[in-house]
Order: sequence, then structure tokens, then C-alpha cells
Amino acid sequence: MNTGERIGERYEILGGLGHGGSARIYRARDVVLERDVAIKVLTTPAEGELALDLKREAHLLAQLQHPGVVAVYDFGRHEGAFYLVMELIAGRTLQGILDREELDEADALSIARDVAEAMASVHEQGIVHRDLTLANIMRSEPADAAPSIKLLDFGIGRADGVKDEWGDVALGTARYMPPEQFLSGETDERSDIYTFGVCLYRLCERRFPFDDHHLAALEYKVLNELPPKPQRAMPDSLVELLQRCLEKDPARRPQSFREVLADLGRVEWSRDPKSTSAEPAATAPRQGNPYLNRVMIQDVRDFVGRTREIRKIYTRLDASPPQSISVVGDRRIGKSSLLNYLYNKTNRRRFMQHAAEAVFVFLDFQSDIDFTAEHFLSLVLKGMPASCVDSRSRSATPVFRDLERAVQRLDAEGRRLIVLMDEFEKITGNPNFEQGFFSFLRHLANHYQVAYVTSSEAELMRMCHARVIADSPFFNIFSNLPLGPFTREEARDLVVGASSEAGVSLEPYAEELVRLGGRIPMYLQILCCAYFDEVSSDPTAEVRWVDVRDECMNELRPHFEFVWQRMGEIEKQVLRTLARGGKLPAAQRHHVEELRSRGLVQMEAQQPRVFSEAFAAYVQEQDDTGGGWLKKVFRRGK
Repeated sequence: MNTGERIGERYEILGGLGHGGSARIYRARDVVLERDVAIKVLTTPAEGELALDLKREAHLLAQLQHPGVVAVYDFGRHEGAFYLVMELIAGRTLQGILDREELDEADALSIARDVAEAMASVHEQGIVHRDLTLANIMRSEPADAAPSIKLLDFGIGRADGVKDEWGDVALGTARYMPPEQFLSGETDERSDIYTFGVCLYRLCERRFPFDDHHLAALEYKVLNELPPKPQRAMPDSLVELLQRCLEKDPARRPQSFREVLADLGRVEWSRDPKSTSAEPAATAPRQGNPYLNRVMIQDVRDFVGRTREIRKIYTRLDASPPQSISVVGDRRIGKSSLLNYLYNKTNRRRFMQHAAEAVFVFLDFQSDIDFTAEHFLSLVLKGMPASCVDSRSRSATPVFRDLERAVQRLDAEGRRLIVLMDEFEKITGNPNFEQGFFSFLRHLANHYQVAYVTSSEAELMRMCHARVIADSPFFNIFSNLPLGPFTREEARDLVVGASSEAGVSLEPYAEELVRLGGRIPMYLQILCCAYFDEVSSDPTAEVRWVDVRDECMNELRPHFEFVWQRMGEIEKQVLRTLARGGKLPAAQRHHVEELRSRGLVQMEAQQPRVFSEAFAAYVQEQDDTGGGWLKKVFRRGK
């Protein structure tokens, strides 16, 4: 709406205050009572589900009587859309404040007490908020009075005793959601106490207790991990309260906000400068050994190489319609890190013309043993914009039609859905996923702007739990992208670039490291890690090769054994021959190409050789128990 227009013949628009996926907020003048107000106007039709939510929010706020809760003045309909008229608050949300500045200890505790007092009143009036986040807490800042807080956005709240229309669907802002909301969607007053604990942790510690780029990984942390110990020095009484509020079991949390208030009353936070520590690790400068990470690379600044593969994948996802890609590569080749790099918003904007229209959902199946189709659907729906998900019409257990409706809405907005699925063989090999599931995914890709990027150790059709699944036309929508070893330039960049940024360059050892570890990222990283530790301990001292050798082989050996034990006997014989410098019989030469595709054999001067001298020595060790091969291999090259 434009400045000067009127809503309901009474409210004159003065300007915009903000907007979300389903509503716009305006500053307006009530010409009858001559006061400024805030008006939330839905951007969806009045007959829709979100309109009913707004009406419900108006009824809830009208019941609440507390100075810490935003007051509602009016509710109506204008030109086919519902609107809600509320108290206009001069101030900023706590999230907006933390985005720009830090709060000192006294401010944080004062805010916490005000929020707890307001929430105690809300609960005593029979209302569960269910979305208590820093973005829904406004701090008013009148010029002539002390700041106060106002609770906002009760759009998914419910009256105590009223049936939850959303059944098992987990709503709310993911970083704040308690375990029970992830699991079943069932919430009560103790769920609000958990989200209050997240808010308090964020205010005091300047970070979230559980955080991750991917919803599935975040859910796993919330359900299974303990919140990290605070890195800022704070009173034991406050640490104990945070731990109690963030308990997994609601029965172990404080049972009311009155109890929380009593605990807050016992917290005394000293203003002694010695009582606060340095910034948390999340904002500290990067330092130390850059090769320690053995899991998926989360920080894209640490990602090296794969430029050709990245451009190829993004080009296909940018096409109209987007194209599906199956990334195939051996264990530990870097598939998970590649998918995480693709998921990063900055990278999307850098490589994709249609990045703004693309919705990316990342699913990681590594930690889920009993994954089901319903769980799969639920995670995809959680990752989609709230405006596209018809939660009211969705059943307690999601079905295919729920996801298709959401995709239809997304498609109608001219947007596309990209689903990244790490270790997809956990799905194709899972008997919980029948032929109809794969047919449905193919249907979405064929009829809407939908594409999938999967990762697996082998071609998907070879990893199915039933022949009928392997023969499914679902797999025809994918083009395969083999993920093999690094190029020589990428391997050198891993050695030289990462160490130089950390202040201890391994450039003098680059050729030796690539020769020993080959161009498979993980093996090279293990060697670089040991070399970095040794060189950085005393750059002027001679490297203690015996210690380096032992450390490297202790870590490399289990990985080499994993690869070796899963090879066929002919492949083993080929590698034995090459490791000893022998000539392959004509009958075995065709196996070289398969080993090359996996990065285990490289061509040098048009002759095949084992990719890594360390692995070649391991192969020889299978026939030689003397142990002298280790010293030979790890003797410093000249």
C-alpha cells in the first residue's frame, strides 16, 4: 500500500515498517482516535489459512493484559485481505540490537527478567507462545523513560486446552525449537521455557546453544547433544539456570516462569572486567593447524579445489528446468564438503543467475538409521518457505500430496526447489522407501522446477534394496558426476594455501607431501596435519621424521585397510604388481581404468603407478611383514 491510502476508512498509511513471507507491517494514523498505530496486513487472500492464523492471533492478543505484551486495538478486512491493528512501539527487536551491538551483563539480565515476568503472565492467562525468539521481543526506547520489552507475534500461539491444529508438524524458528517440537509438535509452557533459555543463552553468550547450516544436522544436535559450556565467564547460578532451561526432558526444566524469575533473582553478575573473557571462538581469529578437520567442511573459506565440478553443477541447477546431478565418489573423497559448499548462499549468488529464485534444502542421512518417507517429507517441508507450506491442511504424518502442494505454490511464484541429499544410498538401500517414493520424486522433477543433487559411493542403481527400485525410471533424471582425486594444482593449493594462511607454509614440502599422499584430499590432509604440527613447533629445528612417520601411519592405516578389504582379488593383484614396479599382464590392463577413476592409480609418463607412495608401501606390506618399508617410504626426498 502507498503512503496516504486508508485501510478500513480509518487508518491512514504513513509508511512501511517491515514485511515477511505472508504479511506487511505499516505505520498508520488512526484518524478517529488521533494516534499512530502499527498494522499487519496479510498479502494472501482472506479465505486462506494464514488469514485464519491472523484472526486467531488477534483473539489471543485481545485476551492478554500485560504491559509487556503488545496491545491489539482492532481487526478487520480491507479489499479482500485481513489486517490487525496493534500498539505502535518505538524501538528495535532484540535480534536487531544484537546484529549491531552487544549488551552488557546488566542489560541482558534486566531484559531476561522482563521477558520472564511477561511470559509468566501469558502462561497464567492460559496462552502458550510457541515462537518466543529474539526477533519477537521488542525493546521500546522512549526518550524520557527506561527501556521496556514487548512480546510480539503470537501467530502460532494457542490457548491452553485448545487442540493443536498442526498435529505433529514442528513449527517455530528452528534454532529456538525445543526437542519435543522437533519430534512431535506437541508443546506446553515448558517448551516456552526452553526457547527462553535459548534467548538467554544468546543474550549472555552471544551465540546459539545449537546451530548448524542444515536443518537435519541442527535437529540432531538439539535432540542428542548437550549445550556447549559458556565461553564467557558468568556466575554459576546463571550457568545452572541455562542448563536447566535447555534440558531435553521438559520434566527436568523449571516448571513455570515464576520459578525462572526466582532463579534470576539469585543471579548477580559482577561488573569486574576480570569477570568477562575474550570473544567466543565463533568470532575469534582463525589460527592453529588448518588440517585438523576430519568431517564435512563447514566453513567454506577452508574449502579447496573442485572448481570444475562446482561450475558444472551450478550450471545445471541454473537451467530451466533445473537438472538433477548424482555425485559419485569413494569414501572420504569430499562429497559432503562439496554439497555443503553448493548449499552456501554466498556461493549460489556467485555462480547462479537464478540464485534469488532458488530454495535449497540440505538433507544429511549420515546420522539417521531408521529413516522413513514421512521423516523425509517432514524435513523437506521444514526447509521450504512458510508461505508455501499449508500446515493447517496437512495431516499429522506428512504425505506426498503435502509436499506437492508446497512445490506447486513455489512453482507458481516462479521459484525452484533444489534438494541436496548427502549419502543418498541410505535411502535407495532402505526398505522403508518403496518404488512409489522414487516415482513421486521423479514426478516432481518432471512437472515442476525441482532438481536433486545426491552424493553416494557408487552409482545409485547399484545400491538399491530391490531390483524393482534399481529399474525405476527415477534414476534416468540424473546425470552422473564422478568425484575423483584432486588435480595436481588443487593438491598443491591444499598444501601451500591453507598452511600459508595459518602462518606456517608447507611449500618446501609440497612435492614430497603430494608424492607420499597422492591427490586424494583426506590422505593428503592427514600428512599435512602431521607435517604442520612438526614444523610449527620449532621452524628452525630439523624435522623428526620418525615421529612424523609414526603419526601419519597410525592415522592412515585404518583408511588404507578399509579400501583394501573392499577390493576384488584381481584389483589387489594389479596394485601389488604396480607397487613393486612390475609390468602388468595383458589380461589385467583393462582394470587400470577402473582404479584410475577411483584415484587409486595415476598415469605418469604414460605408465600407471599407485597414486601414493604411502599406499604403495602399505600394499607391499601385505606380502612383507619385515616393517622396513616404512622407513624407506618416509625417508626425506631430495
